[in-house]
Amino acid sequence: MKVHCFFLQQLSFLSVLLCSTMLFAQENSSFFDGYLWIKGSETEIKVNPTVPNLEALKIKKYLNFNPSVDFSKDSVSRKYKNLVSKSSSLFIVCKSNSKEENLLFSLERGSFKSRLSNQKIVCDKEVILNKGDSKTGILLSYLYNKNSLTGRKNGNLILEDLLTTDKESINQLAELIYIPRYVSNKERAIIESYLSLKYGISLNEGQSYYNSKGDIIWDVKQNEGFNFNITGIGNDEYIGLNQKQSKNSLEDGLCIGLNKIMKSNNENETFIRDKDFLLWGNNGKSIVLKKNDEGNQKKMNRVWKINPSAASVGKFITQIKIDKKLMPLESNFDSNDKEFIWLAIDSVSTSEFNYDKAKYIKATINNENEIVFDAIQFDSDFSYLFTIVKAKENILNSILLNDLPIQQASDNSLASQIKVYPNPINANEIFTIQFNLKESSTVLIQIADVNGKVIKTKNLGSIKNYLFNESILVSGTYLIMISVNEKLETSKLIVK
Repeated sequence: MKVHCFFLQQLSFLSVLLCSTMLFAQENSSFFDGYLWIKGSETEIKVNPTVPNLEALKIKKYLNFNPSVDFSKDSVSRKYKNLVSKSSSLFIVCKSNSKEENLLFSLERGSFKSRLSNQKIVCDKEVILNKGDSKTGILLSYLYNKNSLTGRKNGNLILEDLLTTDKESINQLAELIYIPRYVSNKERAIIESYLSLKYGISLNEGQSYYNSKGDIIWDVKQNEGFNFNITGIGNDEYIGLNQKQSKNSLEDGLCIGLNKIMKSNNENETFIRDKDFLLWGNNGKSIVLKKNDEGNQKKMNRVWKINPSAASVGKFITQIKIDKKLMPLESNFDSNDKEFIWLAIDSVSTSEFNYDKAKYIKATINNENEIVFDAIQFDSDFSYLFTIVKAKENILNSILLNDLPIQQASDNSLASQIKVYPNPINANEIFTIQFNLKESSTVLIQIADVNGKVIKTKNLGSIKNYLFNESILVSGTYLIMISVNEKLETSKLIVK
C-alpha cells in the first residue's frame, strides 16, 4: 500500500555489506552508486552438544537457507553517518519473534526522523505493520522524497541496540539495501523480486516478479489462480542472487531444491546458469488427502503451478520435500500402510489438473517427519501443475481409470494420431490400435486391469504408421497406456 513517506511491502531482514559501486545491469550501471548493502556472511558454526538449544539457535539464524547478520562476527557498524540524503530508498528483510515492540532502525536527517520497529513505522504518520508477518519474515520497501529539507549535510542510518546486541536472535536482520535516491518503480520491483526469492517471502498480492534486466519471470495475470505463497530459485549475477533451494517463509511445508536439498543454500553446490529461474505458487486450497468416490485413491484439492524460465533451453533436476509437521496430509502415519504417496505432475499447462495425462512419481522417502521425491525434472520450455495423491503401488496404471473417456482426441495433440477401435468389445474379440504418427517414434504399449495390474506389454520399437491388434479374454474395464517417445497417452477400453 502507498503511504505518504514510503512504499510498504512485505518485510524480511537482510545482512550488511558496505560498498561504493556495483554493476547492477548493463543499462543501469549507476544503479547502486553510493549505496549501503548489509547481508550475513556464511560462517561455520560449531555445535557443542553440551550447550542446550545451540542447534536451535543456529537454525534460527538462517532465513530460507541464507544466513542472517551475525553482529558478533560480521563487520557491521551500528551507525552509518552522513549517509541519508533528501531522497532515499531503503529495503529491509528482517524477522522478529518478540511479542513486544522492538525499535530496530532509525533514519535521521535534520528535523526529519523515521523509526522502524518490528510492529510499525513512525515518520510523518504512524503506520502499523502486520504483526503476524514479523515472526516468519517481512520484506519492507521504504521510499521517501523530502526535497523540502534544508541543509547540505546528510543524515544517519542507525541500527538499534535491540537488533545489534540480540544474542538470542529474537530480532534478526537478513539484508539491508540503502540507496541515496528515490528509485523508479521498475528498479523497486527488481530489488523486491531479488529479496523475495532469496528469503522466501512472497510479494504483495498482484505483484509480478522480475529479473535484473526487467524481464517478468512470474506474471500474476498469466498465473491467475496460483498466486499463493509464490516462491522460487534462480541465478541473477547482476544483483547477486544464487538461490538453489527455497521454502516459503509462511511455512507451508513445501521445499524445492536443485539436485539435493542441503542444510544451507551455500552447501548446495549445484551450478545454475545466469538468468535461469524456477518459480512456483499454489491455488490456496486444502492439503488434506481425501478419498474419491471409488475409494481407491486419495487426492488433495491443492495444486501447485511451477514455471521454469531460462536464458536458453535447459532442464532443472530437483528434489522436492514435504515437511509433515507443516503440511499434515493425514492425521496418523502408519509405517505398515499399503498405500503410497505419489507426486502427480501435469505438463498440459491449463488451470485444471489433468489426472488422465499426469505423470506419477513414487516418494523416495515417506516417514513420520517428511516425504521426499528425488530427481524430479522440469524442462524450461514448459509450465507444470503438480499435486499429491495417495494410492496403492499400481497407481501409475490405475489412478482414475474409471474417470477416463473411452477415447481421447485433440486435433493438435498426440491423441489425434492414435485411435483405439472398436470400443467397447466382447471378450476375446480383436481390437486395434491405429498409429498415424507425424514422425517415426519409439512406442511402448501397456494394458492394465482395474486394479492396476499390467496384464500385457508390447514394445513396438520405432514406428510411424502401424496397426496393432490384440484381444482380452476377461470382461472388465482396462487402461491402455501408450508411450510415444516417453510421452504418455491413455484411453479406457471396455470389454463386455
